[in-house]
Amino acid sequence: MPLSQLDQWLGTAGYEYHCFVSYPRITTSDGTIDDEHPINHCAKEVRDALVRQLGYSIPTPRVFLDIEMRGGVNWEMRIQQALCRSVVMVAICAGIYYHPSHRWCGLEWAAMDALGRRRLRNSDLLPIFPLMLKRERSVPPAVRTPQWADVSGAALSRRYYRTKSFYRSIEDVVGHIERVAEAIQARNERCGCGQFDFPQTSAFAEWQAQGQEFPLTGGGR
Repeated sequence: MPLSQLDQWLGTAGYEYHCFVSYPRITTSDGTIDDEHPINHCAKEVRDALVRQLGYSIPTPRVFLDIEMRGGVNWEMRIQQALCRSVVMVAICAGIYYHPSHRWCGLEWAAMDALGRRRLRNSDLLPIFPLMLKRERSVPPAVRTPQWADVSGAALSRRYYRTKSFYRSIEDVVGHIERVAEAIQARNERCGCGQFDFPQTSAFAEWQAQGQEFPLTGGGR
């Protein structure tokens, strides 16, 4: 069933976002978001491209990216609510995504994985779609999923975001959103965030304990 026919059901079932963009937010020394950092820039480009591509099927595409949160908001609670109310999570992956300094990335992964086990039971579908901004020799077992896309060209040039390769990756994500939405609708899996306990342990905690180190640039959640 196309997303255009599923969208109304998603709203009545409590889903607020078609996609949640998870990324290791990089900040400057004064704590503000580093708009020029390739990871932050990639998250924005992915969000914008998903909104455009979803807009071909539905009138109001909704993609969550935390840069839109206003000051004074309880950001931890807001992220938890937004992720639980999302159909799919896209993860902007590079080595720093799995590092303990960005523990929230691991928490977001663990949370969406737990939601997927409930919403997509007895299905081969997974609710997380990794976009590999940097291909690492070693990644946590949780990240070795059947569906993923290589967007590492973006680390070399911002012109990559205007290439057919990038557009194909976005189309793959949108197709995955559609398949997951269809599966949860078929199971009548409503959002059910009131009964969901957000994980307190990163999905990458055990892997981090192996002592893998990554170069750091700034800090972030």
